[in-house]
Amino acid sequence: MPLTIDTLAYVKELEAAGVERAVAEAQVRALAEHALPDVATKADLERAIADLERGIERVQHQIELVRRDVTIWLGSMIVVATGVLLAARYLGHG
Repeated sequence: MPLTIDTLAYVKELEAAGVERAVAEAQVRALAEHALPDVATKADLERAIADLERGIERVQHQIELVRRDVTIWLGSMIVVATGVLLAARYLGHG
């Protein structure tokens, strides 16, 4: 949702502070054209935070999968190494 301002009220407030109308209008135009398009709203920030949280959850899930796979691989290697050592010990002296 884009950020909007009441430009007429803004001009009137500047005029009440002693700023000439032409200057006040120019300031409001410059603000609307150059500053407001780059301003993030609260909703923008909330969406960005939600996106980051979802990304973090995906990465955590991927880390858990890698951890599981490494654990299985390491366990398998220990079983194989134990089998090789036992075979060498008992079958090698045949």
